[in-house]
Amino acid sequence: MEPPRSRTLGDLLDEMAARYPEGEAVVFEGDRLTYEEYRSRVAKVQSEMAKRGIDVLMINHLENIYYLSGYRTIGYYSFMALFVPPSGDPVHLSRLIERTVLQGSSWVDDMDLYPDTELGLDAAELQNLSRAGVI
Repeated sequence: MEPPRSRTLGDLLDEMAARYPEGEAVVFEGDRLTYEEYRSRVAKVQSEMAKRGIDVLMINHLENIYYLSGYRTIGYYSFMALFVPPSGDPVHLSRLIERTVLQGSSWVDDMDLYPDTELGLDAAELQNLSRAGVI
């Protein structure tokens, strides 16, 4: 017999959204947004993606990420993105250190987090690309 899986914040939010679709998902500086409003926004984006033949949409402007997910942070200096698939819920990509902020401010449960120690290119690779005129 398998032990029961612990519920995540996203699980609880999904339960609340199903039980109270018009319930407030985010209240911030006078803005009150419901779970249904966020899901509706994502559905509109996905509909437009289908019309334009877009398979996956990557959004990396923080205001647009907030518009679709409720995620807000002061972390403008680091890379973050929201990937919107053709159907289903979006996926956050952000720094590992942002986990608590994501869990506390976004209704989106799925997230891919990277530690600050990961580098796409090391300094020597960047220098070689610069010398070659690539960057």
